Order: sequence, then C-alpha cells, then structure tokens
Amino acid sequence: MIMGFLRWNKALEERNGYGLTKAQTAHWQRVLRGVMYGFAAHEQAGGFSHEAVDENESYRIAIQCVVDGLHRAGEEQHG
Repeated sequence: MIMGFLRWNKALEERNGYGLTKAQTAHWQRVLRGVMYGFAAHEQAGGFSHEAVDENESYRIAIQCVVDGLHRAGEEQHG
C-alpha cells in the first residue's frame, strides 16, 4: 500500500497530464492520502471483519473512485 501511495503521490506532484493547478494537486493528494490512510486504519482496527467481502476488492474500488474523480477534475479544468 505504501509503494502505491508513493507512486500516486509522485504522479500527482508532476500533475501527470491532468492539467491541475498546484492547489488542485494539493487537494487531490489530500484526498488520496485520506482514502489510503482511512482504509488502512479501518482495516487495522478490525473494521472489515464483520463482512465476508474481499478487502482487496474494496480497496481497489476506493482507489478507482479517486482515479475517476481525478480524471473528471482534469477534464473540467480543460473544458
């Protein structure tokens, strides 16, 4: 998970073709860190133990939501 964060954080810092402003990039870095940290903290606290659902799939969906939002933000920036 940490390596995934470092890779995404670096991509966001470079704005990776999304055309985001510096402020938007900072917001998206916060969103990404919040999702990743929240997921890890919830998992560590046993918060996923009450459902027989694959935690990795839940994490994939959470990250996909961030990616989709990031793409939309880039599209809105460019009209």
